[in-house]
This record gives sequence, C-alpha cells and structure tokens, in this order.
Amino acid sequence: TILLVLTLASSAFAANGQVLANSTPTFIRNAQNLGPESPTKVINITVRLQQHNVAEREALLKQLYDPKSPLYQQWLTPAQYAARFGPTAQEATVVKEFLVSHGLAVTSVHQNNFYVNAQGSIADVQRAFNVQINRFTVNGQTTYSNTSDVSIAGPAAAYVSVVQGLH
Repeated sequence: TILLVLTLASSAFAANGQVLANSTPTFIRNAQNLGPESPTKVINITVRLQQHNVAEREALLKQLYDPKSPLYQQWLTPAQYAARFGPTAQEATVVKEFLVSHGLAVTSVHQNNFYVNAQGSIADVQRAFNVQINRFTVNGQTTYSNTSDVSIAGPAAAYVSVVQGLH
C-alpha cells in the first residue's frame, strides 16, 4: 500500500507540478556538508518566468547576426522584445500569489514580468520549492545550498523557469 500511495502522489505531482532539472549546484558533491541551514535565516530569491515563442526568438537571433538577412542588426526595443517573448502580467501574478501563499514577501516584479524577487525564511523557501537547504564548506568558505532539484506544485509550475538565490 505504501508503494501505491507513493505512485499516486507522484502521478498527482507530475500532473500538477514541475521539477526544475539541474537546479542543484554541482559544487555540493565535493563540499563538506555541515547540516541544515538555520530555518529562520532570511534570504532573497529571484524566480525567473518562462519566456514565450522560444523557437521564434532563436530564429530571430540568427537573422539579427546574419549579414545576408534583411533583419541584420535590426534590434528590438525592450518593449518590443517583451511583447513578443515575455511573460504576461497574469503569469507574474500567479507566481507572486504562489510565493505569498508560501510565506514569502514579494519585493519586486520586473517591469516586463521576466522575474519576481522575493524574501523569506529558509523554512518558507524550503516548503515552497520542496528542497532542503544545508550549509556547506567550499574552499574554506561557508555557504548554503539546496541539496536537491527545485520542484514547484500548482499553477505557478507552468510559468517558472529558474529559481535563483538558493545557493
């Protein structure tokens, strides 16, 4: 029955969540693990949102740098770029609501919704992103880091590309 419960839980998460592959830094493999970071320590994080029309963006970039292309060096303004490839205000709102619902304080949102900055305790960050954050010694310096890949549940999962500040 335990296997059935785990299978059902995994299926439910897969349908409604996202794991951000390779979001665990490689340095922790060779670092000395000093154990859990203080749950009350406050850190700042940046949640980057998924950009839209990625294939179109890649094609445009090739044309911008191809001297034979009619679009050669016809750069987009920041507003044009955001309109074509940027996350929507609604998507940023979903991510903000996710962060707030996990006890994090939103400190700013990029003017074109590319990222949301937030602040919160290690305990709240761990709950929000389903990670353990430990202290490590690396080259004589003590730092903190997540020990596994970030996972996000709920509607915000579809909009998040990267969570920075966990290490």
